[in-house]
Amino acid sequence: MLVSITDLKAGYGGKTVIAFDRLQIARGQHTLLLGPSGSGKTTLLNILAALATPMTGEISIDNVRVDTLSESQRDHFRGQKIGLVMQRLHLISALSVRDNLLLAQRLAGVQANGKCVNAILEKLGIANKFHVYPHQLSQGEAQRVAIARAVLNSPVMILADEPTSALDDANAEAAIALLFAQAEDHGATLVVATHDARIKSRFKSENVIALKGAA
Repeated sequence: MLVSITDLKAGYGGKTVIAFDRLQIARGQHTLLLGPSGSGKTTLLNILAALATPMTGEISIDNVRVDTLSESQRDHFRGQKIGLVMQRLHLISALSVRDNLLLAQRLAGVQANGKCVNAILEKLGIANKFHVYPHQLSQGEAQRVAIARAVLNSPVMILADEPTSALDDANAEAAIALLFAQAEDHGATLVVATHDARIKSRFKSENVIALKGAA
């Protein structure tokens, strides 16, 4: 198993939002966390990203107990193992596309590799945007840059938070297809959190986790 979680309770303000006795995600299993706003899907995604600590629970990812790691160890683990595509893309406006990706490598503790950056941008069809700044990108192009950043270090797991909710049908289909393709190319497990039911058919029914929140 890539992810193994037991006895999980998580929430905020003293309120339990999600609770699982056991949750497992196999290597290569692409999983959809589906639910309305407030159902806990982003909370669960942040736990998987080692960005949040649950109230209770043991979280093992790629054979590492991430709930026992220090903050700096979590940062290192995330940089090495997890690719993130967040709702807010968090591209640095003062840096070009290429420099945003080179910085992501450095922050992950990986030696900056311009050839690798160039190859990924080429594969994603935005090689002509190397030296462009984020404000000069279309929404679809910016999302491709965010996906490039997520797969840059060949993560074991790609986590995407609402990657299609702001897109029309055609662009939503293109975005989720791109995420699947990149996960397959890099041998990564994909986990998508969304309230967008349009992409549900992309996932095997047994790999759809419907979240409703807990009182």
